[in-house]
Amino acid sequence: MTVMLLAEFRDAEALGAAVHGLPPGARAHDAYTPFPVPGLAEALGQPTSRIRIPMFAAFVLIAGGAYFMEWLSAVYLYPINAGGRPLHSWPVFVLFPFEIGVLAAAVAGLLALLWRSGLPRLNHPLFDVHRFAAASQDRFFLAAEAPAPAFDARRLHAALVRHGAVMVTEVGL
Repeated sequence: MTVMLLAEFRDAEALGAAVHGLPPGARAHDAYTPFPVPGLAEALGQPTSRIRIPMFAAFVLIAGGAYFMEWLSAVYLYPINAGGRPLHSWPVFVLFPFEIGVLAAAVAGLLALLWRSGLPRLNHPLFDVHRFAAASQDRFFLAAEAPAPAFDARRLHAALVRHGAVMVTEVGL
């Protein structure tokens, strides 16, 4: 069982100092800020987004399938010799597969984003914290966790306050 503490900070510098100054054994889970803070994602150790992979796969599969269907119908199933033109005319065939591939990539990206972020989730335990609504306006929040058996939550609480936390709340995630 882990203990999750949510700390509120007045500015981004205090939040950055708290992320870098966590005691050994504690881990910064996530940060909530009203604007992007440079270097915060690297300090939290968050991996880069992998949404590009399903987007690329959807583009290649759908665009390739659309091109194959055009080729199959024009060259193999219904070959029509109109004025000596070639049956396989790739400059004409490439427009529709590209457009449908971009559409498929956009839909795959949206679905991957929703799946990765756990949406649609109508309620989150952080919404029960009194001041958490200020995360989108002028406050900075850090969710830090500590493994329960080997770590005392009071040490984490004291470290967060020492780095400038205005308020520290225990949250059950």
